[in-house]
Amino acid sequence: MLHRLLPLSALIVLTALGCGQDPGGPLSGLQVPIPIEPEDGASTATAVLLRWSGDDEALHYRVQLARDARFTQVLQESDVTVHPWLAIQGLDLDGVYYWRVRSESSQEVTAWSATRSLVVDRSARTPIPPQLVAPAYDARGLETRVRVEWEAVEGAYAYHLIVTLDEAMLLYQADLENLSQPFFDLENLVFTYPYWWKVRALGPSGYSEWSSVRLFWIRSGL
Repeated sequence: MLHRLLPLSALIVLTALGCGQDPGGPLSGLQVPIPIEPEDGASTATAVLLRWSGDDEALHYRVQLARDARFTQVLQESDVTVHPWLAIQGLDLDGVYYWRVRSESSQEVTAWSATRSLVVDRSARTPIPPQLVAPAYDARGLETRVRVEWEAVEGAYAYHLIVTLDEAMLLYQADLENLSQPFFDLENLVFTYPYWWKVRALGPSGYSEWSSVRLFWIRSGL
């Protein structure tokens, strides 16, 4: 049975408009996050990576994205539990957005960070598409554990890998975001099956275009 692996971004819980109210209580000894990227007022693509300073004592970070600097129009509120950054997609061209973040633990909450703005611009520079390295195109007779590799992209923070069982890339075998290294080990692949794969890079201004697509085949089980 085919299944689609959930990306790390599935750990981000999006809440409804207006649910970003403070839980109350005193401010904590946690460190207020400091926004790192993008810079305030930066031009970005329709996808962007928000990054801030981490705190080892935080259980998670709450991130708000709004259309106004007072956050009366909160478009998205996300609970990030893995790392101090969040990829946002689907922004409107020529739109202006504002974001802020705070640290939270089971009993403590910091103040909100300083607010930063970003402007979605068609001309914003995104990373170049990754160049695929291995396996070679149409490689055959591979084992059921295959390492796919690509060249590291300058300025990229993460990569998004898709592996499918069809050339149209609709039958997902894996859909993995937030990969920190320019390779991934695919396991438990099926004997005799072909696999198609591609990857894109994520930088401060959003995702690159997709790489070229490669095909490889798993050997016969006989």
